[in-house]
Amino acid sequence: MTSLASAASKTAHLGLPNFCGIDSDGHSGGLLLRWDDSVVLSSVEMHSDKLGGSHIIRGQQDFTNWRFDNSLLDVPFFGPLFTWMNNRSDDQLIMERLDRAYANSEWLHLFPAASIMHLPILISDHAPIILKFFHPSRTCKRPYRLDNWCLGSPEIAHIVACAWALPVTGSPMYILSRRLASVRFSIMQWVIHHRLSYGINWSEIQRKTHCSGTEIMDTHSAMNFQQVRSAQLQFLKLQHDYWLQRAKLKNEVLDVLSSSDCLLLSAPFTEHEIICALNGMDGSKSPGPDGITPKFFQMFWPQIVEKPEQISQYRPISPCNVIYRLAAKCLANRLKLVISSIVSDSQQAFVPSRLMSDSCVITHEIMHYLNKTKRGSVSYAALKLDMHKAFDRVSWTFLIAILKRFGFPVFWQDIIWECISTVTYNIIINGEPSSTFKPSCGLRQGDPLSPYLFIMCMEILSCQLHTTEKSNAINGLKISRDAPHLASFYL
Repeated sequence: MTSLASAASKTAHLGLPNFCGIDSDGHSGGLLLRWDDSVVLSSVEMHSDKLGGSHIIRGQQDFTNWRFDNSLLDVPFFGPLFTWMNNRSDDQLIMERLDRAYANSEWLHLFPAASIMHLPILISDHAPIILKFFHPSRTCKRPYRLDNWCLGSPEIAHIVACAWALPVTGSPMYILSRRLASVRFSIMQWVIHHRLSYGINWSEIQRKTHCSGTEIMDTHSAMNFQQVRSAQLQFLKLQHDYWLQRAKLKNEVLDVLSSSDCLLLSAPFTEHEIICALNGMDGSKSPGPDGITPKFFQMFWPQIVEKPEQISQYRPISPCNVIYRLAAKCLANRLKLVISSIVSDSQQAFVPSRLMSDSCVITHEIMHYLNKTKRGSVSYAALKLDMHKAFDRVSWTFLIAILKRFGFPVFWQDIIWECISTVTYNIIINGEPSSTFKPSCGLRQGDPLSPYLFIMCMEILSCQLHTTEKSNAINGLKISRDAPHLASFYL
């Protein structure tokens, strides 16, 4: 991606001395705006769009002429008039309608119901604005997600105790799922009746600030809005934890696990391992489809879970619920202890006692060597493979075959198969989950097991390259007399 400074340097020949912009962020491109000294950009078009401050609007006529010359019409809006304020008080308060939308007649003909919705100014000094193309015909039914802010209440502890006292028959996993469903419903009812007392009724907060914002006509009403806004911000600050939760082979001999490693993997999981895995989770992470967060289990673990005899008791029945994440994390912690014995030194990521930064240093040295040796009879080449979508394309049968080749116990092959093949997905569309669908390949992003399973798959590619090098089909790069030949490594 081109940086802002680089883009400004490349466009300097245009003769436009002034510029501003933002750098690119990930795969999103940046923005560069250049202009001449004679151009005055005015965000306020009319005096009625401004309250307080100077009555002089620089470039107002030039901006109006430019809009008429380009046949641009103002897209209608509803909500509070002003979209920006300077957060001052008394006679220093300034409010303006800085944000607006323009379109030509052809675009308005295509979208005749288009409008701009101004939300009240609350957290930022700018109001959020939303472009609406049509009025929704129905409201979506959003799934309930457990709120961590309520877990510290003694009443919640009583709800959990009552739910776990209910008699339920069936397998351990079925009993746990039924009790979780009961707890989820009871907590949801408790939260609905206690939102006001905890000062986190978001609909009421928006209603108050919206009503106060639409009534701004003069300095007095503007100061009243400022007071209402400050009071609501104080409530939000007290409930910071609440909104923060809301605020994303066959030709190569592979190393196999030793008998001691197999015994280590096959040993029963202890309560200490499970507790460590649970406490290692971020309690504010997004919940799974059942709506239960890790924080709930961290607070009520002694009350809700019987001591497990084996990890198979935590077989996943819903994708990426906390129970599944807990089981996967326990498996990942065990796998972490033996992974270094079966993957080559070219793999640095997620392997204990190895640093991924070492690969970055090696890459820098190799590229430096290649740039220095451009002349002569010997030519070199470096190939970079992008693994951007590799997680999504891993074959499940191939992965199980790899586990067999590495000598994993049958129990581990079975439990890994359960973890990767019982996945179901749904898509949240406008806040409402779609019907579920089942994948046929791939590893889940965010699953604690996925990185370790993936690097074992990549080990096969590394072995194939090593075999090809031994057959002299390719030659690894040797950058100094005592350095090893490098055919591949991973960043």
